[in-house]
Amino acid sequence: MYYLIPAFFCFVVVVFHHGDANTAQAIHDSWQGLWIHSNLPPEWLHQPFATIQSIGWTTELGFLQTKGLLQNGLYQPMAWFCVLLLTFMVSGRFLHARYQSKLAEWLQILIFQLICVAPLFLLGIDYGRWIFLWIVSSMVLFSLGYRLPERIAQNVVISSITNRLVLFISYLPRKEWLLLFFGLPILWGLMNFVNASPAGRFLWEMYSLVR
Repeated sequence: MYYLIPAFFCFVVVVFHHGDANTAQAIHDSWQGLWIHSNLPPEWLHQPFATIQSIGWTTELGFLQTKGLLQNGLYQPMAWFCVLLLTFMVSGRFLHARYQSKLAEWLQILIFQLICVAPLFLLGIDYGRWIFLWIVSSMVLFSLGYRLPERIAQNVVISSITNRLVLFISYLPRKEWLLLFFGLPILWGLMNFVNASPAGRFLWEMYSLVR
């Protein structure tokens, strides 16, 4: 598990040394030349927003954002869990179709990267971005030929979990057109999920044109 030490160390450093409200304001002000050429509401021109604003959050505020997901019970956490699970299965199924012999290695990297990215889920609610970072970073590692150390990959528990996942994924339908109905929303909402998919976005744009 010492392979996780760099990720844990970076997480701790960022938690305590991510900057403050003054840092966020300074970054925002340095981009004023870009803001005036964009289509932003006037009230956004003078104060940080979105990702830049979050630099000024305290650690407590970051945790409160995550805690806010539970205001409506388990609905949002379960919805995001389903999105994450679907992402895992879809990425595995389509790789299995082309590189069946490498599916176990891909799943192991996915699990390893999910552990590394997991701290982000505690300090922010942009879960769609976190899932995107998880998948893309896994793809980069896999494409560069990175594989888990043999003594970890062949661990009895890890091998058992991987084999079960490979067996399960091999039974999933491989229909490329299904990807038209799947997308990653940045923030959860049923319409956000629908609009994130290519088909959903297309239908929404058509509806907007005719209404």
